[in-house]
Amino acid sequence: MRRSMCICLTAILLAMFCPAAQASEMTATDALPNLRYLTPLENGYAGIGDGERLMLISYEGETVLSIPLDALLGDDINGGLSACCGDGEGGLYAVFSRDENTPDPLIHLFHFSNEGEILWSALFQQTTVWGWMHLSRDGLGGVILAHASWDNYKEIVIRRFSSDGEILWKKLLRAEGLILKPYVLRPGEGGGCMLYGTALSKSKGIYKAVELCIGPEGDLIHAVARDYSFRPDYSAFLKWEPLSDEILFVSRENYLDTRGTERINVPLTELEPCALPEIILSDAGLAVR
Repeated sequence: MRRSMCICLTAILLAMFCPAAQASEMTATDALPNLRYLTPLENGYAGIGDGERLMLISYEGETVLSIPLDALLGDDINGGLSACCGDGEGGLYAVFSRDENTPDPLIHLFHFSNEGEILWSALFQQTTVWGWMHLSRDGLGGVILAHASWDNYKEIVIRRFSSDGEILWKKLLRAEGLILKPYVLRPGEGGGCMLYGTALSKSKGIYKAVELCIGPEGDLIHAVARDYSFRPDYSAFLKWEPLSDEILFVSRENYLDTRGTERINVPLTELEPCALPEIILSDAGLAVR
């Protein structure tokens, strides 16, 4: 009796974790041969296929969406897919940007339906922002966009859009005296978001991973800092694991000894909490989108 129960339990566990095994093997197979700017989502991988189409491929290898881009974007696609996220209803939010610093629109945000139709789009003509870009649905039909300032990464710009593509607010986020880099943006509660990044100063020996909860009105609800000075890797970063929904701290494994390039992944929650740097979240106004 006990043996049969163990066999049943094993079968259940294998069934539960089979999709995860498929997903973890996807990047090592030919299932995504021509997909560039690869972005993991809850239901698969998004990227640019054959340089011509925005594609969403499930973890089982099936094409969920395939949207032609040449007629939509023209030259605006030359910087590739900067960020992408699901809208919770089978559609996608996607940001395309140019590589060069130019007075032309640098950021092109689209909301695609689950049939590949454009529901709305927005252009940005602001040249003072650059670097990492991240998208997260707000849970109320809208989307939040966060990206770093290219001026030595001194601030992060955060915008929230309504379900109709109207900008609701725009904020600037800084960590006083530290370089602030955003790496993960995830949905929060009731229209807000969770922002994960690093706040550091190599010259001062300050290395912190930060977790910021931003409310639906653009206010800072709470903030937590975690110390990684025990592994002072200036290039360390955070990433989101879609299958476990964990935030992982990624560092060079043998950095202290050889400054090598082998990587180690550690759940963010395993880093020790530490003193929080001064976080400043201010209203940026809506005059310039």
